[in-house]
Amino acid sequence: MSDLKFKHGFPSSKEIKEFENYLLMFYGSDPLHDAVYPEAGMTKEDAKKVTEIYLSGNNESVDKGFHLWGGGDTFDREFCRDVIFEKMRSDND
Repeated sequence: MSDLKFKHGFPSSKEIKEFENYLLMFYGSDPLHDAVYPEAGMTKEDAKKVTEIYLSGNNESVDKGFHLWGGGDTFDREFCRDVIFEKMRSDND
């Protein structure tokens, strides 16, 4: 999506890394993260991939040409959660 716009600018590498860690604090499978929902089984690779999917804009994360990225907030996390849960469902089918 070449004309995709981010209201607050595209996230920096640091922001992306912080967001990936935020995802792991909620959904990470590694006991190191003491995740809220470890049953989601998210790995570091999953966090990176789902973040890439989210930021690509080739999904419901875009409204009227603007990406809904909120700086790594709850909405962003929950969108990525839904992508992971959908993947888990399709893997079990």
